[in-house]
Amino acid sequence: MFRIDKTNARTPNPIDPTLPNVITGKQRSQGFEIGLVGRLVPGVNVFTGYTFLDTEVLKDNTAANIGKQIANVPEHRANLWITYDFLEKWQIGGGPSYVGSRFSNNANANRVPGFVRWDSTIAFQITKSIQLRLNAINLTNQLYFDSVGGSKAVPAAGRTFISSASFKF
Repeated sequence: MFRIDKTNARTPNPIDPTLPNVITGKQRSQGFEIGLVGRLVPGVNVFTGYTFLDTEVLKDNTAANIGKQIANVPEHRANLWITYDFLEKWQIGGGPSYVGSRFSNNANANRVPGFVRWDSTIAFQITKSIQLRLNAINLTNQLYFDSVGGSKAVPAAGRTFISSASFKF
């Protein structure tokens, strides 16, 4: 559980909103995060978590924003990741990540929808110190937004594949 009060938060310029933000606001984030990591049966690993965020604008140059939710902060987030180790050197896994809807500004005038993104991985352990891995991110090519702010929404990357090699010394 946590509670964070942020002073000197960025707020729109009270003289001209087209100018850069000024640092005069106050915001509060409170909530809790819970996670579970473990091995269900030999070779099956689970990583899961949930976060609840209750946010509020406490002080802002625009009085109408006071009491509203902070921009770009979802109320709910959750993830589940399961991997399976097999044939001594192989691992396969995947799972969903959920991010709830969120507002694009402190006036709470515009909201982007929540989304579920599915990812996966496969790895091969060549030796104790060398591993090859292929990750697939956003398997369903879901359209969602990485960040939002003001009148802008930044779309996330579509289906992406990342290969890597890791070396332990």
